[in-house]
Amino acid sequence: MARPKKDEADVRRRWSVLNASPREREAIEAYARASGLSVSSYILRRALQAPVSPRQDWHLIVRQQAQLLRQLDEIAAALVTSGPARDAGAALLSLRRIEAQIATWGAGAQLVIDTDDEGGF
Repeated sequence: MARPKKDEADVRRRWSVLNASPREREAIEAYARASGLSVSSYILRRALQAPVSPRQDWHLIVRQQAQLLRQLDEIAAALVTSGPARDAGAALLSLRRIEAQIATWGAGAQLVIDTDDEGGF
């Protein structure tokens, strides 16, 4: 079974409008390669101001996910073993800390391991 045809407005066609010197072309191709994108995808994302994130960042993303998993496991374990009055406040503080950390990751910040053992989960 074939997939349905794209709407005419969504079909991509060759569009030769970019005039670039050999140096400019080499630079664009290098940036596209570094981002793990085709030249066409790279130029479209940059022109449309869409985020361009290198695919090589997957190592960092895997480490960030592992850190989040550890933090959430610690919160879950603490909720099982601590008293109800302490649970809500401490859990909320820990979740806010995680939320702030995730926000910095979206801004391109590097992974930061939280070594603060006091007062948190």
